[in-house]
Amino acid sequence: MANKPGVPATMLGKVMELTIKDRLIIIQLLPPRASMAGQIMAKHVMKKVQITDKEKEGLEWKEDGGRAFWKDEVAPKIKVKFTLDEIDFLRAQVKEFDEKKMIPMDFIDTLLRIQGVSDIEEEGESEQGPDVDQEEAKEIPPESPGEPGDARS
Repeated sequence: MANKPGVPATMLGKVMELTIKDRLIIIQLLPPRASMAGQIMAKHVMKKVQITDKEKEGLEWKEDGGRAFWKDEVAPKIKVKFTLDEIDFLRAQVKEFDEKKMIPMDFIDTLLRIQGVSDIEEEGESEQGPDVDQEEAKEIPPESPGEPGDARS
């Protein structure tokens, strides 16, 4: 994200619309131990994404064996504004999880959005991307899978 002239970078940020699941994933990214600065950053992020007791009542929240259950159909998404520093912190956490090969499949969509990459279509884009003819897309042979982090052009 480029800094706007005259605006401190800490005032800039990214607004993300988060589900309950997204919020729980972000909480799991936060380190149990870190430097003082890291824990302060984690505390700020936690405050923004934590699920309050009042919210839990409306969701019919239940916990069993370390797992949480809620009624997804009544769970509203919330908009959370993260500062650039918080985004950098979360991205570093994603990188650490990735390097340790600790990323569960159900984290992928949330982590991609944190990284600034999304499989959510932008207005005017098809599943294959902008300006791709659907017939052309069918003729493109699939690529062989690579290792996570492979850069493809």
